[in-house]
Amino acid sequence: MRISFVTRLLTEIEDSKQEDFHVEKALQACGYPKWTFNKVRRQIESKRDKKTTKQRDSLQQPMVVIPYVEDVSESVARIMRKHNVPVAIKP
Repeated sequence: MRISFVTRLLTEIEDSKQEDFHVEKALQACGYPKWTFNKVRRQIESKRDKKTTKQRDSLQQPMVVIPYVEDVSESVARIMRKHNVPVAIKP
């Protein structure tokens, strides 16, 4: 699997691969070692995996919205958060 360093600027996969190759060769010419590219690829992949996991978790558990009632809403929200239920209080 190829991780693109320029994921936000290029939309075509082939363009992205060419740009990655160009950037890598230019940095190697400046003396950057091979391990730095591998490290960056792992960091990008890890960040993307965390993001997709977070999105998946947020989709599995929708937020509960409760109306604001003085002295009641805060207590209910505290109990729900204790059980890992995301809560929003709406006036």
